Amino acid sequence: MEFNKNILIEKTINTYLDTWSTLIDTEDFVKKRYIDRMDRLIYSNFKKKVKEINVYYWLYLESKGIPLSIFKRFIIWLSGLRPVCEMEQKELAKKEQEKAERAKVRPKKKRTTKVVKE
Repeated sequence: MEFNKNILIEKTINTYLDTWSTLIDTEDFVKKRYIDRMDRLIYSNFKKKVKEINVYYWLYLESKGIPLSIFKRFIIWLSGLRPVCEMEQKELAKKEQEKAERAKVRPKKKRTTKVVKE
């Protein structure tokens, strides 16, 4: 499983900022109280996604054989993302295996050159 934490966090931040900017555009005709409430909701969802990225990162490190602390393993257990991550890894392994089988079965084309007689 290829994993790049910085790219995932960058995508999450961009999504958060796009949603927040859409909310700010409506500031002229929507009550301030409602905008504050939506801003808190958007920010809480952003924090959840960042925590989820951290859990996936720890699962990635664990799959590479790096030992994790008891606290991190406990957070992984509480998140419930281990089965999801394992299922994704199995699907990726299955796709790679199918790709390798297709590469083996595909016959090589023979190059033939035509001889033109005059």
